[in-house]
Amino acid sequence: MTIEYKQAYNDTLNAGSNTLYTAPAGTLAQIRAATAHNPTASPIALAVSVGGNQFVKKTLAADATLILSELLNHQVNAAQTVTATGEGLNIILSIAEVV
Repeated sequence: MTIEYKQAYNDTLNAGSNTLYTAPAGTLAQIRAATAHNPTASPIALAVSVGGNQFVKKTLAADATLILSELLNHQVNAAQTVTATGEGLNIILSIAEVV
């Protein structure tokens, strides 16, 4: 068994649902860090789900940055996804995979 640390996502969210991470088959993952930043001049609503269950629902003010502490240390099982909505937000997601 080994642990691999990965930056799973570091990009700007598009319209609709964005897949931030999918745990590969035979892999157990843990969310180690997640941060959102709103670089726009308007508030943006953010929702994040793990395995189809929503864990984050917040509105980020203009030019605000938020550590998504609700996600930290949660497990992502094989084939489960981490998804987010919030067009225009910058998101960074770090994962530890146990393989």
